[in-house]
Amino acid sequence: MFRTTHVCAFKERGGQSDSELGCIDRLKRKLRRSTLISPNHPYTYHYFKSELSVRQEQKRQLALGRWTIHPFSSFRKWYDMYLIFLYLSVLYTKPAEASFMTSIDDYNEMTFFKEYVVITDVLCWVDIMVNFVTGYFVKGPNTVELRRSSIAKRYILSPFFICDVLSSIPKALVFYYYPDRSSISKRLIGFLDIVCFLKAVRLLSVLIYADRMARSVRQFRGTIFLMGNIVLCVIVVHWMACLQFGITMLTRFYFWTDQKHQTWISRLELQDKPVFQKYVLSFFRSSAYILGVRIASIYQEQLPEEYIVAVFTYIIGKILVILTWTTLAVAILNSRSVNIKLAEIINQLDEYMKQKQLPLNLQERISHYYTFKYQKKYFREELVMDNLSYDEVTNLIRFLEPEIYLPNDRVLISGDRGNAMYFLSSGTVAVYTRSGKEVCHLQDGMYFGEASLILKGKRTVATVVAIEPCRVYKLSRRNFEQCLLNNPTVLEKLTRNAEDKVNKIMAIEENYWKTLFEESHLPPGVDSHTSNRI
Repeated sequence: MFRTTHVCAFKERGGQSDSELGCIDRLKRKLRRSTLISPNHPYTYHYFKSELSVRQEQKRQLALGRWTIHPFSSFRKWYDMYLIFLYLSVLYTKPAEASFMTSIDDYNEMTFFKEYVVITDVLCWVDIMVNFVTGYFVKGPNTVELRRSSIAKRYILSPFFICDVLSSIPKALVFYYYPDRSSISKRLIGFLDIVCFLKAVRLLSVLIYADRMARSVRQFRGTIFLMGNIVLCVIVVHWMACLQFGITMLTRFYFWTDQKHQTWISRLELQDKPVFQKYVLSFFRSSAYILGVRIASIYQEQLPEEYIVAVFTYIIGKILVILTWTTLAVAILNSRSVNIKLAEIINQLDEYMKQKQLPLNLQERISHYYTFKYQKKYFREELVMDNLSYDEVTNLIRFLEPEIYLPNDRVLISGDRGNAMYFLSSGTVAVYTRSGKEVCHLQDGMYFGEASLILKGKRTVATVVAIEPCRVYKLSRRNFEQCLLNNPTVLEKLTRNAEDKVNKIMAIEENYWKTLFEESHLPPGVDSHTSNRI
């Protein structure tokens, strides 16, 4: 026989285990592991179809060098969630800083705000550095680019790089080092205000990361979608309020100052008012435009930029109204999608019966039959595991085959090769071991038959018999692999439950044969405990 030497690509420092390393070294090792591709990332098994391909990708990443972050790593998954809150924070503070922080007095008035924006600017610079070492997925060849030179080139040539760099310049530090406003060029202040608004491009990143988070937390995807739309509307309204004040300051106070006395800011004498008062009046003004409310004291535009901002805000307001109604419609349709599917089937059935000119009494009997058959639902959502997303549930529904079993019908037979998983919609079934020992009863909402599909080399370990008329939904092996095996959370849950069921059944079977052996071979009056002592 030929003997081959295994060369491990996952080399640890000096062959030491985690317990033998110091605290710093253990932390470094855990951080390094977190940057490798992770089976728990929601996109991993979407692009890598097996555990072998995932392991090969880990080896390839290690071979390319240290400290490259895989886009499908556990570190990146949690980092994306962190970026959602960071970007939402700067999307709120950056336009407010650009519009209302016009002097060192404004920063001194809100000390916490000054410290907060400086901290977020520093965190944004850290994010820029992280982007230089994070790989990206290439759709054409379906590979992940992990070479740092290619990563840096792609990021620098993207619009995000220049916007990230310029919008992360800390405006507060300029006023800190030059407290006298007269010593600072107005055009410099105007430039810093303009680049603050460039952070708006990261709104797209927030939407992308929120979708990824929804895929990770599958059971709350509808809630995340609804909350995301609410947050989006709040941010847009906030930006419109900041633009009301900021555009006027840029055009008539920093760049062209000849007509600043005609602006709405000068008419209301807001230049030296507290920051909060400036924001409230700007918010009130933008809300009037968004809602289309006619207020004489507000609709007094005199300058071109005021007209442009007013029209732009009005259009954004109409878009927000459409978005709000669309979001509500989608939420309602999603909650009633199963009932809508049933209504479509019943309508098709009615049209078919009318076309065939069936007798009215027969049409009524058929309608009653299908109404009772589906129990006013095409599919009962509570039968599906909680960790499935809406899209996965919809895909699962397409492959389910309804079957009806009468009392004493056998659904599964012990020892057979399992070819399907079953969801019990209504009725009761009994589970027996191979020797005929009853294990338990299964009722509405339970499932069985998954053990032989998940556990390798396992045949059906139990016989399932209908006790009363039962309705089950059958999911074939092929469709089971397509619908459920790509979801690591569901697969882990099914595997754990299947192992528990098999262990319980095997324990009952073993105890039965042990008892039978003792009754057959031990002398009368001698129990198993006595025989063990002998």
